Amino acid sequence: LMLAEFNGYSMQSQPSFWPLNQAKGFWPFFLMKRYVFEQVYWHFMPLGRWYGKYTIFEPPLQHLESAPVTAQEANLATGSQPALHAPGVSPEILSVVTPDVPGNVSLSGLLSEEAVTELAPRYRGWLYLNGPDHPAYLKKEIEDGGCRTTAVPIPPVSSGVTPSSEIAEAVLNAMAQLPRPLMVQCTAGNRSGASLLLWLVKQQNLDVAAATKLAEDLNLSFWTDCEECGPIREWVLNHCRPAPGATTATA
Repeated sequence: LMLAEFNGYSMQSQPSFWPLNQAKGFWPFFLMKRYVFEQVYWHFMPLGRWYGKYTIFEPPLQHLESAPVTAQEANLATGSQPALHAPGVSPEILSVVTPDVPGNVSLSGLLSEEAVTELAPRYRGWLYLNGPDHPAYLKKEIEDGGCRTTAVPIPPVSSGVTPSSEIAEAVLNAMAQLPRPLMVQCTAGNRSGASLLLWLVKQQNLDVAAATKLAEDLNLSFWTDCEECGPIREWVLNHCRPAPGATTATA
């Protein structure tokens, strides 16, 4: 039996049993298909007790432990180091989310000084999406926590302004250069989510349909819960790979 495991968004091979060559049949896979997967489907998945390649063992949170990256992502992880296991409150309590996608990126909105001081030691990079002089940009506290940080201003969602291609380039360059684990912060979390999706669009060469499905699956707030986010959604989609026979405008 052969297993065909791949990323449903990029259609790239994503084997769980590396370094086994899944291009060849392997008899233990037949035993898994016959005796294991059926039990998993009926008795573990409905209860949320199956974690894919981690089987029954709950995977570590990505913001606490660096996830392995593919060769495609290796050039983006320059300077990355394992995240520190800092004590304190959970990032989720501070409304920080770490989507389950490659790249080891967390998203947040406005954070208090205490929250930044608590979170900064857990990250190696910090991208801020308001201006460098914005009062909520706690650069000193971020750097004191051991983070490299930079600010790339994206127009607020409330302005109704569609960000430019130059801003997209600046965001992509910053996300390529900053080490992992990486925090991407704005005011409400919408521009943070848009920046992550933009980065995934470029890294995985997604078209509009795949980018839309990915945004929905990740429940990115700028896509699923923001009535005024139309311009920034269009900004991301304008950078998608065009469908065959179609043309794509640029912002």
